[in-house]
Amino acid sequence: MWGWLGGKGKWLPSWAGDEPTRRAVEQRHRCVRSEEMKMRQARYPRNEDGLTPGQQVFADLYRAGPEKVRGNALACYRQAFPRAALSTAKVQSSRLLRNPGVAAYLQSKRQAAEAEADVKEVQVLKELAQVGFSDIRALFDGQGRLKPMDALPKHIAAAIAAVDVVVMKDEKKTAPLYVYKIKLWNKLDALEQLDKQLGMFKEQREVKVQGELSHLLEEISGAPLSTPMGRIALQQEQEKAAGEPAHGPKRHD
Repeated sequence: MWGWLGGKGKWLPSWAGDEPTRRAVEQRHRCVRSEEMKMRQARYPRNEDGLTPGQQVFADLYRAGPEKVRGNALACYRQAFPRAALSTAKVQSSRLLRNPGVAAYLQSKRQAAEAEADVKEVQVLKELAQVGFSDIRALFDGQGRLKPMDALPKHIAAAIAAVDVVVMKDEKKTAPLYVYKIKLWNKLDALEQLDKQLGMFKEQREVKVQGELSHLLEEISGAPLSTPMGRIALQQEQEKAAGEPAHGPKRHD
């Protein structure tokens, strides 16, 4: 039964003024809501990222789905929840994108992808530097003899493209003669690729080279690439490999 509660200025149940009864009813409502929440969680279980199956599909489509839906919240929502009406999808898609669990999942995946890309970029730069700054003298010892393969420094071993072994045998000699032909990767191509990746001359963008790559470049070129001397060393390597100044294309009349 409902009645006008003058002090409250609103229509309330007749028992609203009874404090014990009101508390009992509120407690019952809390229990009902708790049971409803448990039933909802049982119906839509959450994974280790705290996402329901639908939220997981939506997030994966949004970050790494096909090109036609990637980054499109509405399109991703309609694929994750195909039964939802268009009007509902328009509202819920943006709301789901702001969901704390979904937002945290997307952020963690984005950071992981950026870290992996950074590692790959450093690896590529390291390989290019080892080829571009390779010195053929590192193949030989102090007496001019070819070093064994297991004794070659890592940076010169990475610059080797192929090794051919020719066995020359003379009937009068008991021991055969081994001739080694070692081919290195093209230094000029590697330096041009390194130039393009770092953007030293063409793009003029700042690149921070840290850790192992920084030490490697300093050891091979004799100066850090972050200094003018390091850049000059790289340019000199380009000129030596090309046999001409590396300031522009050669003019053909």
